[in-house]
Amino acid sequence: MDAAPTGSAPSGGATASAPAPVAKLTIDKFADAGIVCLRFTGTIDEAFEGKKLAAALKADTLVLDLGRVGKISSFGIREWVDFISAASRAVGRSYLIECAPKVVDQMNMVANFCGDGRVFSFFAPFRCDHCDSEHRVLLQVDRDWETIKSGKLAERPCPGCSERMYFDEDPTSFFSYILGQDRTELPAEVAAFLAQQLDYAVADLGRKLKVDKAIDGRVTVLKLAGDLDGTFPKDKLAEGLEGTVALDVAGLGRIEPAGAAHWRAWIRQVTPVVDGVYLLGAGPAVLERLAQRDDLGAKAQVVTASLPFTCAPCASTSTQLLDLAEHAAALAAGVVPERPCPTCKKPMTCVASDGARAALLQLPAVSLDPASRKIIDELRARRPEVRKAAAGAVVAPVVVARTSWTGPVLAALLALALAGGGVLAYQQLRGTPGPAGLRKAIAASASTRPGWIPARPDGEAGPGPGGGACADAGASVVCLGTSAIAITQDDADQDATEAALEALAGAVADRVKSTRWRSTVLPLWTEVRAAKLAAFAGAPDSAVARSEVREARRAVAAALRAAGLDLAAAPIERYWEEYDTTAGRRYLGFSQVTVTSAQLQRMAEAFGTEHQALGASAVGLFPLVGWRYPNVRTGVVLVAVEDGLLKSAGLPVSAVVVGVGGRPVDDGPAFVRVAAAEVAYLESKPTGGPLTLTIQGGDGRERTFYAVIAGKPRPPTGSGGGKRDGGGPRGGGPGNVNVWDRYDPKGRPGRDDPTQ
Repeated sequence: MDAAPTGSAPSGGATASAPAPVAKLTIDKFADAGIVCLRFTGTIDEAFEGKKLAAALKADTLVLDLGRVGKISSFGIREWVDFISAASRAVGRSYLIECAPKVVDQMNMVANFCGDGRVFSFFAPFRCDHCDSEHRVLLQVDRDWETIKSGKLAERPCPGCSERMYFDEDPTSFFSYILGQDRTELPAEVAAFLAQQLDYAVADLGRKLKVDKAIDGRVTVLKLAGDLDGTFPKDKLAEGLEGTVALDVAGLGRIEPAGAAHWRAWIRQVTPVVDGVYLLGAGPAVLERLAQRDDLGAKAQVVTASLPFTCAPCASTSTQLLDLAEHAAALAAGVVPERPCPTCKKPMTCVASDGARAALLQLPAVSLDPASRKIIDELRARRPEVRKAAAGAVVAPVVVARTSWTGPVLAALLALALAGGGVLAYQQLRGTPGPAGLRKAIAASASTRPGWIPARPDGEAGPGPGGGACADAGASVVCLGTSAIAITQDDADQDATEAALEALAGAVADRVKSTRWRSTVLPLWTEVRAAKLAAFAGAPDSAVARSEVREARRAVAAALRAAGLDLAAAPIERYWEEYDTTAGRRYLGFSQVTVTSAQLQRMAEAFGTEHQALGASAVGLFPLVGWRYPNVRTGVVLVAVEDGLLKSAGLPVSAVVVGVGGRPVDDGPAFVRVAAAEVAYLESKPTGGPLTLTIQGGDGRERTFYAVIAGKPRPPTGSGGGKRDGGGPRGGGPGNVNVWDRYDPKGRPGRDDPTQ
């Protein structure tokens, strides 16, 4: 069994076609806090001045990115060995990442090619005979160590034609150098550097957030390192805080929407009880996602920003710390100041994203007093104590309890919605100012409001714009959706309908009674959904928050339609109103979807029905999972994994399976059917083969797992007629006619086809 997915590359894909050789060598430099990364692109030849480059290195850790090396000439090898020897003496430790196959060939043949460096990841060459193409698959020494030691890399689908491609090297020779070193893992600070500077995914799972806490009098310093997601322990971190709080956020990696929502909730939670919250080392992602005016509240400020700057003469990029108080005048004038290059001392230009620079320029002035700043610097310089169990040091996943979407609470909510017909809309018609300057409706899709939207709200609560709810109405269930304030009438109609359909999906979820379903499927979306809606409610004018809610609801509606469970016959009522605002024409849409209670129950039973295959039980992908994976429409969720192929491949409960053997899985019955066909196909081959399983990863990308299927040897056959492969009904054989494609269940030739 190939023990791991096909790998993660900075570009976001597991496999990559071999890059075309580049004649001229270019070296990009990235640096931050004692870590330097050199990215080599092109041909390493006699023009490479290795000794000169090594002499200029000043770092504790050196990372060499060699994935774009197209060729190494004989003279280039000499220069390279000189470079790596000098570099090994100049730095404390070094790592080689994404080594191209040609680089692996040289390290297998040339003594001291890696110096004292450790190889962390490298590309393995794969070939597809069907489309005559070559590809590369990234392997990580820490993650794929057992596979590398076995020398057995399973076949996998070709990115070009989806046929099988195979490892195109002798494993004994190709892995010889790698196996001569121990299993290598990257230190946490190096992994964080690569994630921030190169968007390099060091592992398939995100880095758990770690928190170190130091206190001196009324000053508290919290150092955060890892990914900010829905497990951010806001309540634990808020407990007991007072005085001045400094947050060292330089070690934050990925920032997910759920994590950003928890961050904002934490800021609101601590604002009343602290004197101030001060962010140190805020990188571009922090500035864009956590440091907008609405994110910081009344007492939070950014003190220093950690931004990428480029030096054109040195062709290098390094992270520089920008003190906002020191450069307050330039920032107030709308200018990000230049920084001196640490090598040539010439001015460096900030190359952070437009969003990060815009956020930087609108930050409030820093008011941190010098005495507190001195204490904070001293606390940050201390080494964290080694603790056996640190509260909040590693954040555990949140267990989501069963959530009810309907019932008395939702019925009351719908009553408000139907009584109000969209609270905001009626307030605007009465002339009450609202968001975006809405005051008065100037047009509507009908001369009078439909009866399902009453004329006057009795309260000030309800779904309102962007909300949806359902309630039982005897033999039917009625779901109402209201759009957010939209620029076009079509957008308003679509938003309202999707809000109603999402509410309908919630009503279906509440009717699925399976305990196993509720414990494995519900947590896939409940927390993510709550976080995105909270972010939108807290910042209704935020384009990012609005876009995430809209994208998720469209995914839910599309998946519900794709399921095709009596939904096509559901009547949908629509109504819209046009407003004249200070920002131009704006629209508000209303939509009502009605289904029978029997239809709703059939949908719940269909989604809750378990299907068994490959030693596992699976249910169809529920539409509300679109809140977590908006690009996934079909698939199955594993609710139980017993002994069998899926367990041997390492698939966990709650995994979302979207493909088997390169074929898409639409629902539970399709999962059973496709799995059986693929296993039968592989078992029919004398040598068997790997069964590929495509899983939706937690970071939004697909992962591929493998389980080996043993084949069934064919009995010996004679040269005459008879029932042999390819023989006709009379046993005469096919002659010159290619009949191999008759026996592939996919209707395609495989690598057993002698004509391929």
